[in-house]
Amino acid sequence: MEFQVQEQSGECHIVKILDGTCSCMKFQLLGMPSAHAIASAVNIELPTDFMVSWGFYGETWTRGFDGKIYPVPSVGGGDILDPAGGDLLPPNVRRLQKSGIHNGRRCTRCRRQGHNKASCRFAI
Repeated sequence: MEFQVQEQSGECHIVKILDGTCSCMKFQLLGMPSAHAIASAVNIELPTDFMVSWGFYGETWTRGFDGKIYPVPSVGGGDILDPAGGDLLPPNVRRLQKSGIHNGRRCTRCRRQGHNKASCRFAI
């Protein structure tokens, strides 16, 4: 069965439900039905659970872990050597320069910039 599904944005996609394909490629790549495929299946009242790839079923997962899983043996010595050959030092970081307008000093007596209260020459 082939369907043409149109999104709200106007983009059209071709969905082939029996083949498990959609023109958006999400159906093929993910192994799960895309929104377009689900819309097509709902339109003909088809259950969507059969459209999911067999790898996503719970039974597949339990069969995958039925047997014992043994750890991979270590090849070589147990010591891990430092590839840098020394202590790891922190990176050289400099303080970033302050950008924008620099206000400088402001007098607390006259509220003007460029001097402070001790060197203020203006009358109050």
